[in-house]
Amino acid sequence: MLPYRKSNMDSFLEHTSPRVPVQFHTQRNGSSSSSSVASGEEVRIPRIVLRDVWKACDEWSCYGVGVPLSTENLLETVNFDQYYAPTLSAIQIFTIKPFPDDADSSSRSTVTAGTDGAETSAVKPNPFSNYRHRFLTPDKLGYLYFQYNETEKPWEREPLTAKMKELAKQYSGLSSLTSSDLSPYSWISITWFPAYSIPPVKREELLASFLTYHSLTPFFPETFPARVNEIGETLPPQVVLPPFGAVTLNAFGNVWIRPRTSDSQMIELREKAASSFVETMDFTHNDLNFYMSSKFYGRPR
Repeated sequence: MLPYRKSNMDSFLEHTSPRVPVQFHTQRNGSSSSSSVASGEEVRIPRIVLRDVWKACDEWSCYGVGVPLSTENLLETVNFDQYYAPTLSAIQIFTIKPFPDDADSSSRSTVTAGTDGAETSAVKPNPFSNYRHRFLTPDKLGYLYFQYNETEKPWEREPLTAKMKELAKQYSGLSSLTSSDLSPYSWISITWFPAYSIPPVKREELLASFLTYHSLTPFFPETFPARVNEIGETLPPQVVLPPFGAVTLNAFGNVWIRPRTSDSQMIELREKAASSFVETMDFTHNDLNFYMSSKFYGRPR
């Protein structure tokens, strides 16, 4: 049996998954049914801070993220790095308890980019007074602290990190909140547009763009592998935020998949996961609607 080889799509998803440093906070266990953790014993709980998520994408926002790709499924085989520029597409932050920024802005919980790109705030004294959800009850969903839905044209958008820093000036929780503060339904969607390749490769199949969906409450393993730098210094542990859904635009031909494999079905499953999640969240995602409508109107996949 031939060894498994990653497709270009697999390579893209792997290299565009943010790697975020993990912090630990100490919590005294009140009561436990587990014999391994005694009542009153201090336990270390892993968490990530939102500002570190944006920092993990800082270099990508400046220079693009390099994704190793290959054209070996085409007539001529070329190995190269394709660089993609990330921008904010959409985000929803739900907290497990209300999080006011300050006395003056405690009622301002959402921001949405309007059709002209201008940001408008919705006044919501009660996080659910105007937020009607079809599938999830407030006690499960949490408190809607912040949401954003980008409508600017791709070439007019700010880099991801710059945009998040700008929004955090008004909504401090975008920097200070941790995964321990968030509902598991908190998420971010990132758009990835091709910028350049090294060495230069000009093929229509490589002009694909992508839309990925990432949870902001990651799964933490029981143990973290040790990390050291080139000079032997210990580095903080990291957790990966892999996409739970992804949608492609113009990713047609065999350049993104391995022929005669299940890669095409996997792309469709990721698209369905993204669409189903957005529907569950009762969220009208502009970029997702554009990506999906482009497919249905006869453009090649």
